[in-house]
Amino acid sequence: MNYYLLLIWFISVLSKDVETPGDLSRFLGYLRKEQIEWIDYSWRQAAKNDINPEKFWLLIWCESQFEPRGGDYSTTTKTYMSNGLLQFQKRTWNEFSDNYNFQGNYHNSKDQIDLATLAIKDGMYYHWKTCSKRSKLNLDYENPLLSKR
Repeated sequence: MNYYLLLIWFISVLSKDVETPGDLSRFLGYLRKEQIEWIDYSWRQAAKNDINPEKFWLLIWCESQFEPRGGDYSTTTKTYMSNGLLQFQKRTWNEFSDNYNFQGNYHNSKDQIDLATLAIKDGMYYHWKTCSKRSKLNLDYENPLLSKR
């Protein structure tokens, strides 16, 4: 897909999000080539895994604004408990990697996209509790924890 058309579509999707903190204008003003590649890659991986790409973009926007960084700072340990575009906690990353026999790098954005799409495809969206609600991704899947009741 042409990057210009992709970015127009991306902007139209994110501009409708009024719940998620983040400055879309500032983000677009400082948009880096690698972020455009992640936008494209996340769209392709979502579509490949039968996940609504627009909702997946909204999930990533909510989690990190497409800026791989630490999140959920612990004042006790003085470290970030989550990391990357999809704000995986190391424990969750390891668990999902084992479940899917996935050999990715915790700090690699494309690997985070790959592992997240595998998990979401299987209904594990609830690991991104707040952002799956904001992106409405939670409406596309039955929560396996609730269906066992």
